[in-house]
Amino acid sequence: MQVRNIKSSDNMIEIAKVYIDSFKNTYEGFLSEDKLNLITQDNWFENIHDYRDFFVLIDQDSIIGMASILDDEIERIYLRYDYLDQGYGNLLLNAMVIELTERGYDEICLWDLKENQRATSFYQKNDFVETDSTRNFHFDKDNLKEVKFVLNLKHD
Repeated sequence: MQVRNIKSSDNMIEIAKVYIDSFKNTYEGFLSEDKLNLITQDNWFENIHDYRDFFVLIDQDSIIGMASILDDEIERIYLRYDYLDQGYGNLLLNAMVIELTERGYDEICLWDLKENQRATSFYQKNDFVETDSTRNFHFDKDNLKEVKFVLNLKHD
């Protein structure tokens, strides 16, 4: 099992499939099918702004997860559905925390749908604290809100 940066030689179609399938699985029930289908392989590639900020979780040459960061924020963390609830999400999340710690951040944040109780539970089990900060879900115009989670790494 390995978490590493995406490389230009990686199978981007496989990475995009992990992202798209996981996105649709995560947000099914929150977003309409029309909005879920807006995420495609073509527009996913447009989101890669810097390979140093995109990561994959690999198991025996198979990509089973992906994550991305921007500044002090974990932007995305997605796993293939058949790998959920087996500790791989923790592995990927912890790798992002280590990466951001090594980049010098004392506090890490991420945003997720306020209504996504599965994710809320996952982040809280990993010491992220839900804050009062909210924002509109950037992918939807139906008044869905995201809540900010913070992990404080300062050791007093």
